[in-house]
Amino acid sequence: MNSQQQSGQLFQLKQNLAQENRLMLKDIKLGFSTGDEIHPQDDFFLLSDKGYQNFKVSKIVVYYNENKEIAAIQFTYKQYQNLEKNQDCVIKGNIIGYQQVQNMSQNEVELYDDEFITHINIIVEYVIDKIIITLNSGQKFYYGHRETNKQEKLSFEAPEGFHFSCFSGSTSSHFQGLCVLKADFCSIEKYNNDPKQSFIELIASNKSALRSLIPYLTVKEMSILMRAYKLFAKILSNEVLFIDEIGRRAIFSGNQNLIKYYQQLINQDSLASEQKNNLRTYQDNIINYVKNPNGESQFDGFEFLSEYGHAEKKDSYIENLNGLTHFKFSYLKNTLVWKRNLHDIFTPIDIENIENSSIAIVFGIEIADSNYGGSLTAEVQIENEAQNTVFSKKKEFETIQRGFKFYNIAAYIKNQSLNQSTPHKIIFSISGKDSRFWAGHFGPRLRSITCRLIPVSTQQEICLFNNSFKNIQ
Repeated sequence: MNSQQQSGQLFQLKQNLAQENRLMLKDIKLGFSTGDEIHPQDDFFLLSDKGYQNFKVSKIVVYYNENKEIAAIQFTYKQYQNLEKNQDCVIKGNIIGYQQVQNMSQNEVELYDDEFITHINIIVEYVIDKIIITLNSGQKFYYGHRETNKQEKLSFEAPEGFHFSCFSGSTSSHFQGLCVLKADFCSIEKYNNDPKQSFIELIASNKSALRSLIPYLTVKEMSILMRAYKLFAKILSNEVLFIDEIGRRAIFSGNQNLIKYYQQLINQDSLASEQKNNLRTYQDNIINYVKNPNGESQFDGFEFLSEYGHAEKKDSYIENLNGLTHFKFSYLKNTLVWKRNLHDIFTPIDIENIENSSIAIVFGIEIADSNYGGSLTAEVQIENEAQNTVFSKKKEFETIQRGFKFYNIAAYIKNQSLNQSTPHKIIFSISGKDSRFWAGHFGPRLRSITCRLIPVSTQQEICLFNNSFKNIQ
């Protein structure tokens, strides 16, 4: 297989993996999980400073709960190429999955220097029940024992000349098991190979150019570059610039875990007070103007509609899984509606900035499938004082992934060139139903209903805004 065929095969496999929800390439989607997936762990920053491409898995440890189900997995990595002064380096990765493993039984295996992970098979229902890892030598390792008639089987194979490394993943807060596993591809190189043959070595004089690019890159683009170029990863992981920019992306993307990470950065003792103040000032712009966004108090402040008009908001529609509250739709189509006049929720200064197009009104939701199928539609309308529509945007979800994921639904920026009339009222509606059962609530899950004001006054903010909201076009 020549290099062009190998590259094409790798690209195709990346596309296939990106469509799955259990094991995917981290340079396709960020390794930050949302919703009921907690404890996201990523081994990348443990390896990036030394060049993660130079490491292979040297040991695997799998932890089991009292029911002999997979609760967590941990990888140890060994530097195997581009060795400096003939000294190899071993780094122990994070515990990926359930964190309380102290008294759990475990199974571990060590890999020889010439053994690489080239195949991964998983069997999953709500969490990963079985993992089968195959090495380039053909040897297989089996982890997990749970079997049901509802499990899915997924198989992943690295292209010829590549292996799986640099893992990340999450555990489910409800099932307390490993529910997502992610990995990167690295090429299998000969020992002490010239590093210039495996990746482009950027020279130090390019640092200023890289810094000027960072403000205009999306999260995905930053992730890809960090995995492609060692120097770029070092700049991002070691400099204050990265802290500020990843925070901006947390704000613009609406990703709840990125926002939590942003808040953790503010609380770091090592962060300069001036930088903390800058972050706090910017954080003030991401207030959620939707009260009770996750459904506590029966979605107080929302209208609840059925196919036949106004309906009663019953406790049965609200579910709480280990502290994670959300709304669950039923077989009959139901709709939650959030209506507000702009003057009731925004300050006069905010409204003035909305009028002069320096602030956008952004709407989003976090949704997940209940594992029984269903559909969901979210729609935003903005009316003027005469109740004429000045803005309308609808997003339909025919299929919904397992695990909560945040989606930007709509973003309103007043278009000065169209001489739009003054916005007066917001109507944010979310409708859903399940596709299988007549009784009960087995439809899509809904939480994190958001209405935010995001500044778009500078060219940098406009660029970030446009990149972050491509998915709503």
